[in-house]
Amino acid sequence: MTNEFENVELYDEFYECRPAYLDVNDIDTSSLESIISSSNDSNDLNNNDIDDDNYQQILMNTKESLKTYVIISLLENCRLYLPKQYDEIVYLSSGQQGVLCAARDRLTGKMVAIKKFDHPFEHIDNVERLLREFRILKFVNHPNVMMLLDAFPGRAQSLIEFEDVYLVTELMDYDLSIICNDRKHFLNHSEIAEIIYQILCGIQYLHRIGLVHGDLSPANIVIRNNRFDGHLEVKIIDFGQTKLSYRSSSSSINNSNKHQSSLLSTRSYRAPEVLLNMDNHFDFPIDIWSIGCIMFELLSKDVLIQGISDYHQWKHIESILGNPKDTFLRRIRSSIRNILGRQQRSTNQRNRIDQIFNIKCEPNDENEYFNEQAKDLLQRILVVDPRERITVDDALKHPYFKARTNSKLPQQDDDDNNDDDDEQKMDNNQNNFEQIIEYREPFNDSIDTIDTLSNDEQYQYWKKLLFDEIRLFQHKHRQQIRQTLNSII
Repeated sequence: MTNEFENVELYDEFYECRPAYLDVNDIDTSSLESIISSSNDSNDLNNNDIDDDNYQQILMNTKESLKTYVIISLLENCRLYLPKQYDEIVYLSSGQQGVLCAARDRLTGKMVAIKKFDHPFEHIDNVERLLREFRILKFVNHPNVMMLLDAFPGRAQSLIEFEDVYLVTELMDYDLSIICNDRKHFLNHSEIAEIIYQILCGIQYLHRIGLVHGDLSPANIVIRNNRFDGHLEVKIIDFGQTKLSYRSSSSSINNSNKHQSSLLSTRSYRAPEVLLNMDNHFDFPIDIWSIGCIMFELLSKDVLIQGISDYHQWKHIESILGNPKDTFLRRIRSSIRNILGRQQRSTNQRNRIDQIFNIKCEPNDENEYFNEQAKDLLQRILVVDPRERITVDDALKHPYFKARTNSKLPQQDDDDNNDDDDEQKMDNNQNNFEQIIEYREPFNDSIDTIDTLSNDEQYQYWKKLLFDEIRLFQHKHRQQIRQTLNSII
């Protein structure tokens, strides 16, 4: 059996954080002298003709060169404080929330992704999203859902020093938007079926434990080619908007309009019930609709609908799929229904799907059977009424997924009926996830309790809550590593 920890002697030493990159603002003159003396210009420094002014100028130029290097490496001279457990750090990208880099985990020898969140507790929306994602990542366990490998608060040893959050996950190759935006290379049905199938498997897992992702889009699906056998590995990421389905939660928080109004998923992938803010809309079918939009994009290399507002998006959906049934319209709030109006459109959904559906798979893929099966699956997914939309379990049994040829995952059995088991799993996890996701419960009061605190009190509350959770995770994580090390020594 391979020993993943054979290069580790003292694990605790790996948790001594230090700057991952040289920070020129912290460099003193003696450090610069040592850098300069080891450079190609060291002979010039030993020359007696150099006076103090010239020497200081050399120091200044060297510091400026180092500063340029750091800015190129990490953008805006961002400092990363990582445990010694991680080395071979490579900058990947940066955004509003922080910096993403790749690194080698010295414990396992594997490459990982490390994301640094800068001062996340200073903005309520950001910290709620981060805390929800952190709690879900450390709980979930499925091959098609991203899991948390490690987390730490940088070099902070106390709440006063706490500034940044670092989350460590598996390193993937790219997100699905890269494939969707590549109009020069087209996937065949085998590849598309494999990607959608694994997405559905991940969503099936989340739904069975009562969770709705709520923000599925190509950017939140990541892919990696397995280096051993070459098969695709697909994982779902970004759980900042993931919540309990309204049917899985006994808490009034999840059913409050205020809580649901914070949903800001990418508009092109929003389900009709979300656009129309229907009652109890945060449920499993909204994820299925998003998957349909992603599948359409993989097949056609075009976004299904790009509205400039929720109203505009809904009108485009209506023009494509036809006028919805009265049973659906009656469930829309009267105030919204009056705004929408009733423009009579064709209800022939199949013809409209065929008109916009343009498969652009590889030219040598002439299997008309899978073309028709792909259309049929889309027509079952892209249904306006969520009550008539196909479920994830039924979608996984669709004949289209027979196109998968080199998959490591088995095909769902049509006769496999695990409804009783699924309900039992959901019941067992319901209480756990209500505590995991609804972190406003410590007040045992209304949802507005935190909002009534002053800005400074809210700042301190979120900062302490996040710091305590990360330190608790660190403690448990270190105990697991120590147990593993003790078992192999």
